[in-house]
Amino acid sequence: MKFFQPEYWFLLLIVPLLALFFLWSWQKRKHDRDVFLRGMPLENLGSSFASGKVALKAAFILIAFVFAVVALARPQWGAYQELIKREGLDVMVVLDVSRSMDVEDESLGGMSRLEKAKLEISRLRKRLPGDRLGLTLFDRDAFIYCPLTLDHSAFDMYLDVVKADLMPAEGQGTRLSRAIQTAMNGFDPKSKQSKILVVFSDGETFDDNLDEAMNQAETMEVKIYSVGVGSTRGGLIPIKNRAGDIVDYVKDESGTDALSKLNVRSLEIMAAETGGNFYLASSGGRVLRSLVEDITGFEKAELEGKLITQYEDRFQIPLLISLLFFALEFVLSDVRGTPWWRVFVR
Repeated sequence: MKFFQPEYWFLLLIVPLLALFFLWSWQKRKHDRDVFLRGMPLENLGSSFASGKVALKAAFILIAFVFAVVALARPQWGAYQELIKREGLDVMVVLDVSRSMDVEDESLGGMSRLEKAKLEISRLRKRLPGDRLGLTLFDRDAFIYCPLTLDHSAFDMYLDVVKADLMPAEGQGTRLSRAIQTAMNGFDPKSKQSKILVVFSDGETFDDNLDEAMNQAETMEVKIYSVGVGSTRGGLIPIKNRAGDIVDYVKDESGTDALSKLNVRSLEIMAAETGGNFYLASSGGRVLRSLVEDITGFEKAELEGKLITQYEDRFQIPLLISLLFFALEFVLSDVRGTPWWRVFVR
């Protein structure tokens, strides 16, 4: 036997206090009766007060209270084994950390593209509580920053420290194909469950191998959903020092400030060819709702199974005993027609 809520045992400390109260009340009432009847003829003394019944009623109340506390503690016995299954999806988030993601587009309300992407990813994570999430970062190269995990607090920790300068300087020059191929390596190729990539990028890519990556995605039955972060009007690409202050802007070949614009086409093609969808991050909450609806529409597969020992709740037994003794106390009267609480309080 075990008790699911043993914290209620402290209520048993009330039992001796109740017993002392009943004893004091009984003695006081007996004393008051003796004083009232003193000097009266013996034949006028009625038998309206039955001390034996009073003691029995007090015992019934105490017993009922004890069993009520036992019921609150929820006794359990009768162990059995149960397999607990957890179902969900595998969702790999692919995040662009190229220098252009530091651009602060007007359409993003003063946020940089990377800050906006991280905000939307965090919101997405909260809407997928039972799914495994992973994080792949990319620029010219790519690497799995956080493997697929059910530990969303760990995912948040990895996401929080992401910055646009995590990739080595010689790797600048975004390659979406490399990002897709690397992210797909995070999936179990033998698994038959749905595999989903969610790409957050401004779409600026210098890549001739995107078709090859799309073919691999189709072969592995990976669905790609792309979220465009930025605006087609574009913005200047800042160069920051270690303190995070802007010291200059990236120049083009002519020496003028380079303008970085959202490239919608590459992101749309990537999503369309794998049966996914494209969204604009600047569209507000509609993006997240639509994305979550698309993702959660897939059939969930078993992510893990765990055999645990369960116990049957038996609180009903002490509860019934408690009610029985309360009922017995109610029907047992020391004075006909007198409520039970008047026995102890005059």
